[in-house]
Amino acid sequence: MWSMPDKVLRVVAGLLAACALSGLVLGVAGAPTRGRLPGEAAPGSTGAPMAAAEAQPLNSEELAPPKPPEPIAQKLDEDDDKADAAIPPPVTVTPAVKPAAAEPAPAADPVGALIEAPPAPKSEDPPF
Repeated sequence: MWSMPDKVLRVVAGLLAACALSGLVLGVAGAPTRGRLPGEAAPGSTGAPMAAAEAQPLNSEELAPPKPPEPIAQKLDEDDDKADAAIPPPVTVTPAVKPAAAEPAPAADPVGALIEAPPAPKSEDPPF
């Protein structure tokens, strides 16, 4: 089925196997003996950590210092006062009595009539 001779296929297969084997060997040989955690210095590195003294947050002119937090008891009292002011006084409504109206006649239900008594099939219609 292949358009190449068997000898060429064997050479290509051998090259692929050699590439795979060499990749495996180089991967094992190049791997470190011990992993390290994030932030841990690599063995043999002597560099000092970088510090950027001129670093500023974006839009530093627009940032205002945070205001001090309010005491919780004072905040709760203010919330209660606002809630009490927001509640309107109860309103009593007397329902109006309407005279009893005659119920309208039910509308014709063509779907219900079809469900209860389906029409008989016509003789010239096929059964399927």
